[in-house]
Amino acid sequence: MNNLQSVKTFLSTRRSTPPVLLGAPFPSREDILAIAEMGLRVPDHKKLEPWRLIALETQTLTELAKIVEEQAPSYQDDPAKVIKITELYKNAGCVIAMVYAPKSGAPEWEQHLSIGAVGVSLVNGAIAQGYGANWLSGFLCDCPEVLKFLGIGDHEKLSGMIHIGTSSSTPPERPRPNITDKIQFL
Repeated sequence: MNNLQSVKTFLSTRRSTPPVLLGAPFPSREDILAIAEMGLRVPDHKKLEPWRLIALETQTLTELAKIVEEQAPSYQDDPAKVIKITELYKNAGCVIAMVYAPKSGAPEWEQHLSIGAVGVSLVNGAIAQGYGANWLSGFLCDCPEVLKFLGIGDHEKLSGMIHIGTSSSTPPERPRPNITDKIQFL
């Protein structure tokens, strides 16, 4: 599990939990608000807040799963993967949709970085609250039926879905980059 003994240890050991390992208990509304508060403490040039969040609860997730089941075959040829993604939403108990809502006043690339920081911070905030979390994107971010269902405007973009719940087991470790291959000193 993620070690919360110190920020340094936490950031050195944090890992996302695959959504199939997330179950009840799910965060309460109070927990979701705390996670969102942590998630929105990100760099934001000119304080434009080029993002908004949508907390999806059980009934909404059930309806979303029906849309995913209907639309997934248009985006995915493998029937097993269609079932897998549909099941993720049928079995989810808490998902936070991240909506990128750019504003005028700062370069768009900076606003993209800000919504990316929100995603990482939401996952870290959920982990800090004792939950497991995972940031998914995929076809839902481009599916007109999903975007309409979530009320995402023409000027907005769905940047991802943060799945949050209690991990049924220790999240698996994955290969990490060799730091000396990824940093250059000048």
